[in-house]
Amino acid sequence: MAVLLLAVAPGAVHASTVISGCAGAAAATEANGFFTLSGSTNAGVDGCYAIVFDDSDVTPPRTCETGCAAGGRTCTPAPAYGTAADCAAAQDWYLSSSAKPSAIPSSLAQGNQAVCMIDNSSGSFTRFAAPWAMPATTMLDCNDSIQQGDTIDSVIICKCSDPPSDTTAPTVSNTNAVQATASSVTVTGDVDEAATVYCNVAASGASHTATNVKAAGFSDAVGAAGSFTVTVTGVSGDGTKSVACVGEDGSSNLGSTSAGADFQFGTAECLALCCVHR
Repeated sequence: MAVLLLAVAPGAVHASTVISGCAGAAAATEANGFFTLSGSTNAGVDGCYAIVFDDSDVTPPRTCETGCAAGGRTCTPAPAYGTAADCAAAQDWYLSSSAKPSAIPSSLAQGNQAVCMIDNSSGSFTRFAAPWAMPATTMLDCNDSIQQGDTIDSVIICKCSDPPSDTTAPTVSNTNAVQATASSVTVTGDVDEAATVYCNVAASGASHTATNVKAAGFSDAVGAAGSFTVTVTGVSGDGTKSVACVGEDGSSNLGSTSAGADFQFGTAECLALCCVHR
C-alpha cells in the first residue's frame, strides 16, 4: 500500500472514546479486532470498526471485507475521515487488546507519516496516528488487499456496518410468586429475550413502577429467552402481597412491569409450606 510521507500536523484534543466490541453483533468481539468509536468531532465517523493485521506471509492478503466479516459485519465505505485523535484512540485500544498479535510490541514509537496505520516498513513496528486513512475505507475499496505483494506487515482500521439499534425492551410474562421462607418470596415467570429480570414484592395495591422494581435490586440474569427465578428477601407483615417484575436488556431497554396475582404471606402460609420447621 502506498504511503504518503508527510508530517502530522497537531490537531485539537478531544474525547474520542473506544470500547471493545460492537453491541448487537455477537461475533464482533475484542478478540476479533472489533471496537466501537464514539466522540469523534467529524460527523458520521462514530460506530463499529475492525482493526485488521495483514501478515505479509499470509495468502491471500487480508482486506477490510474479510476483517469485518470475522465479526458478522460487512465493510462499508467511510462517510468521512476521522481525526488524528480518533486514530490514536483506536491504536491505543488495539495495542492493549487481545486482538494484537504477539509479534507487535505493546508500546510503539510514533512515526511522522500523515496516515493512520501501524507497520514495520522501517524494520520495526511503528505507529502513525493521523487522519488520512482513518479509516482505511476512505481510500481503499473493501476488497482491496492491505498489502499488495510486498513484505511489510501492516495494521489498518476498517469501517464496518453498524449492528441494528436495539430499541425493543424485554417482555416479562407469567409472573407468579409464592412464599418460600418466613421472610422471602420466590418469583418465577418468562422473558422473551436475554435480559436481567428484576422483581419486587409489596403490600397489595402498591404501585409497582419499572424504576422502583429495578431499584429494589432482586434480579436474575437470563442468557436467552425462557424462564427466570428471582428470590425477594426481607419481606415482612402478614397479609395479601402484590408482586411485579420487569426486564432490562443489554442495550439498557427497560420494559414495562408484569404484575402477578396477589398472594398471601405470613406465619400461617409459611407453616403450611414447611418453610420454618423443615
